[in-house]
Amino acid sequence: MSSIIDALADGFIDGGVDLLYGFPGFKSEAVLERIDSDFKISVNERVAYGEAYGASIGGKRSLVGFKNIGLNIASDAYSHSIISGVNAGMVVLVADDIEVWGSQESQDTRELVDCYGGFLYEPESLQSAYDFARHSFYLSEKLDVPIVVRITNQALAATGEYIRAGKINSIHKDPALNNPQKYVVHPYYFRQQSLRLERKRKIFQDTVNSMYSISTKNHSSSQCAITSFGFCNDAINSATVCCKLKINTIPNPTDALNKHLKNHTRNYIIESGGPYLYNKASVAYRLKNLVPLSPVSDIAGTIEMKKWFRYEPLFTLINRAKLRYGAIVSADIAQFTVESMDVVDVALSMGASIPIAIGLYQASKASSIAILGDCSFNHEGIQVLYEAVRRNISMHVFIIDNEVSWCTGCQKNASPISNLIFPETINYAKFNYSVDTFKNIENRIRDIMTSSSGITLTHIIVPIGSADR
Repeated sequence: MSSIIDALADGFIDGGVDLLYGFPGFKSEAVLERIDSDFKISVNERVAYGEAYGASIGGKRSLVGFKNIGLNIASDAYSHSIISGVNAGMVVLVADDIEVWGSQESQDTRELVDCYGGFLYEPESLQSAYDFARHSFYLSEKLDVPIVVRITNQALAATGEYIRAGKINSIHKDPALNNPQKYVVHPYYFRQQSLRLERKRKIFQDTVNSMYSISTKNHSSSQCAITSFGFCNDAINSATVCCKLKINTIPNPTDALNKHLKNHTRNYIIESGGPYLYNKASVAYRLKNLVPLSPVSDIAGTIEMKKWFRYEPLFTLINRAKLRYGAIVSADIAQFTVESMDVVDVALSMGASIPIAIGLYQASKASSIAILGDCSFNHEGIQVLYEAVRRNISMHVFIIDNEVSWCTGCQKNASPISNLIFPETINYAKFNYSVDTFKNIENRIRDIMTSSSGITLTHIIVPIGSADR
């Protein structure tokens, strides 16, 4: 049996994908690795998006992947690329962890794409995933926009079969040169770009409306009906109502949706994520007969994140220093963020721990400790340490470095921490985490907490360890 990962990967391959980029998150990386086992992660999602867009401008069909929270990070470039458009086809694969199997919280990419006025497709079966992935680069070129493909927990839980079609030969384009009116998003060109964007969005809507048709034959006005968005087949197939409309796109098909909803006295809306379609339909058509439903996959709720004990000796020492010296601990999002000692006081997002520590020190002059992993450190970038030096910050940074993105399958870090050049004024030390060196780490923590001012950075190399979460 095949999975949605297989269907999408084969679709993108057969659609003529040339170059892959991404930052791992919630199985998005599995599609990229299925296409190319040597796929290398980017420093963060914003960088990955820029690289993929550059490949498109350079004439090659590109695919970039990350999870829903990753699109937030890339949204500045994404929103502007809708204005400028593409050269060769570009597709953005977003894996929405709406049931919070392994993310910080639940977000719905449809709301973000709708806000920016882009184009999104969400498959409702493995076959539709393959078919659209295969067609997506061509559609991107036709509509002159990066295409977003959204999958959710329900899609990732599904298995089945799909039929492959022939491979589409990628037609490599010349690099897009000497056309700043199109590709330079700047106030100087905004008037003509905004007019072009308005025309493009009308084409988006016309294209979507042409993809759907609905017949009212044999359906009286007293019947109930279901409207679904995306991968909700189990709930739809088990329903007794006979009139069903499956929606896969943003923009929504206004013509078909209007005809479908107004032809019934009771309409069930089923979708993976928040009440996006329900809210849109309620506002657009002012109907009071809509009933929202939420599909729940068989896997939902079975994955329980556990507190770690792997680095308990280290966190015991940090916790002791925290309590003794009144330190405030910020951390990035990682497996050790919630560990056995409950050391961390605040954690916001990947790459945010050091900026938070900077603000904490400036606001309170309290001793600040930032704990993060190697991928998290690269995600924000070494420039944040130079920022801390410029602001005359005193803080203690601990980098727990296993040289991989452990939570997503141990992909190699984009840039080894050991290769970086830290500011000269930083008190830096590196240790291998083992029984033989632990006493040295203990002495280091005691010394820096009692006598060091400015910025200290303790770089601890740890083994990858088992995959038990």
